[in-house]
Amino acid sequence: MGLEVRDYPILVADNGARIFDDCVDVSSDLSLEADMVINLEAMVFMPGVASPHIEQSFLVTAEGSRPLVLQDRTEPLQPNLLK
Repeated sequence: MGLEVRDYPILVADNGARIFDDCVDVSSDLSLEADMVINLEAMVFMPGVASPHIEQSFLVTAEGSRPLVLQDRTEPLQPNLLK
């Protein structure tokens, strides 16, 4: 879906600041628009063990959003990291 290391928007509150690192330097005030695709990502960094990333992508609609792919989230994810 993305063409860059980080695609925008990265969602943060409008605080007049900038989002910047080695890859980007842009205003933090970015709007979501209908037909954009966003990816919600949560990660846990465990040095020397693992770094699981849990993601789900959504299509922004005029009414809100809808998931691009339905994912069963009825049970918690419990990866076996001690193999």
